[in-house]
Amino acid sequence: MDAAIQARKLIVRSFLLVIFTGALLLTLPAMTRDHSFTSFVDALFTSTSAVCVTGLVIKDTYDYWSFWGQLVVLMLIQFGGLSYLTITTFTLLVLTGARIGLRTRLAIASQLNVQSIGGVIRLLSFTVRFALAAEVVGALLLALKFVPYYEQARGWAAAFWVAIFDAVSAFNNAGFDLHGGFRSLSQFVADPWVNFVIMALIVAGGLGFVVWSEIFQRLRERRFLLSLHTRVVLLVTFGLILAGATFIALAEWNNPATLGKLPLHGKLLAALFQSITPRTAGFSTINHGAATMPTLIFTMMLMFIGGSPGGTAGGIKTTTFFTVLQYLRGVLTGARRVHVFHRTLRWELLDVANAILILNIVVAITSITLLAVVEPDIPLHNLAFEVFSALGTVGLSTGITPYLGTAAKLILTVTMFAGRVGIFTILTGYIFRPEMPSFTYPEEDIIVG
Repeated sequence: MDAAIQARKLIVRSFLLVIFTGALLLTLPAMTRDHSFTSFVDALFTSTSAVCVTGLVIKDTYDYWSFWGQLVVLMLIQFGGLSYLTITTFTLLVLTGARIGLRTRLAIASQLNVQSIGGVIRLLSFTVRFALAAEVVGALLLALKFVPYYEQARGWAAAFWVAIFDAVSAFNNAGFDLHGGFRSLSQFVADPWVNFVIMALIVAGGLGFVVWSEIFQRLRERRFLLSLHTRVVLLVTFGLILAGATFIALAEWNNPATLGKLPLHGKLLAALFQSITPRTAGFSTINHGAATMPTLIFTMMLMFIGGSPGGTAGGIKTTTFFTVLQYLRGVLTGARRVHVFHRTLRWELLDVANAILILNIVVAITSITLLAVVEPDIPLHNLAFEVFSALGTVGLSTGITPYLGTAAKLILTVTMFAGRVGIFTILTGYIFRPEMPSFTYPEEDIIVG
């Protein structure tokens, strides 16, 4: 148990190390286009947003940061998406063949959301190789569109850099982009090529490396019975994508500020994209500040759920959402056990899922309340959207991020960190300790409900 606690501490410290290193680098004049110093708060916010693969930005990534600043942001995204521990451990294995200690193995297993350290190094190797392959293929596919589009204005090399940056950002579910003017991908709202490549990268990163590892293994072995985890991930992921696309299409179909003026294929693409990007990518092809209130509320729900464990996405995770629903079903039906796909879920798993849900709700409410105190002139629904975006490490915004004050930036910085590292990991690593009481008290009921 002590080793597990130390592993959680190692995860927290590694993220903090990368965040503060990135923040210090981003304050340097060489990182900006006009060679000016960046305030530490703005640099810290940007670094946290990149490492926590969120995508909320105070300064437009293309307009404000120089090539070196953009490169630092890209490296922070990569270290945040795959984790510092994963990348450094993989590098040590490749360069030196060093043996990996128990604490590091436990930390990597926790980072990848696997229960056992058996085979964790093999999974780590697959994770890095799969991520790099997806990013390279994604960059090449995006270059086919971005190079002709930007070559005349920016030059061939800069146009290809946009493709590389967006591919890495999309796979890591980060939401940063180099299109300028806080536009994200709005100019490509009806472009099927850009939409499907970005959506494929988002889903690939958000499904989780454990899922992809199992899928490839099953294909090699020609055995197609997937584990319960993988089946749940695929079921919830594509179920939420379909439900989200349908809801957003219905809510925004006639809204002239979002989908209303688009051709039929553009409306369908935009609705699908806006359903996938809250899971937790942060790219956008419409102006969320002009979306209807039902769309904003539904998007906040999608951001809160997020992607799947062991990947680059944030949120409480699809499996947590599914597990809580199964727990509720069990309570309402009076079942003593919870059964899913002819399997029984351990009660300890249900406890953890409920704890994660409650903790994230508490963090969300606390962050919204604090933002309402320090930014009283901003509508509450805009602040709530910003908090759910930060906590789910999404990066979508109604457009208020650049106008937030210092206190609000720091609140969101902490919220992004809690969302990426996991409030459960932070609390069980630093505050709460396992209790093994050797005695029990007499039972007595209280009235609930």
